Amino acid sequence: MTEALTQNRIEPVSFDRYGRDFEGFSQDLGGSFARYGFAVVAGHDLPQERIEAALAAAKAFFALPEEVKRAYVVGVGGQRGYTPFGIETAKDHKHFDLKEFWHVGRDLPPEHPFRAFMPDNVWPSEIPEFEREIRWLFNALDD
Repeated sequence: MTEALTQNRIEPVSFDRYGRDFEGFSQDLGGSFARYGFAVVAGHDLPQERIEAALAAAKAFFALPEEVKRAYVVGVGGQRGYTPFGIETAKDHKHFDLKEFWHVGRDLPPEHPFRAFMPDNVWPSEIPEFEREIRWLFNALDD
């Protein structure tokens, strides 16, 4: 990992490396989030054109004016929808993170016990393809 850092790149966490070792994959994925706040996932079989479509939809959303994006803030804590720049603070840190993000989660049925804690997903009407592409990417990664 040190060599990757000196080359200004994050080493990908690759599905190919782990085979059926879900625990090892989970540990390295979590380790990347702990070190960098995000992870690069490689060695998957997701179609690149679908990934590119999801990225294009996300870029279109984040290019919207701030007041439009803020209409999609849901509650506190960024459980769903838009979380603006300067809101989230990493665990055990005093300064806010330098990012804005969109949070999507599993769609829960009405009787699910976690519905009281997890609001429904929201989708920006300004980007018609956003829901389709982001929902696809979330579900593909969740699977």
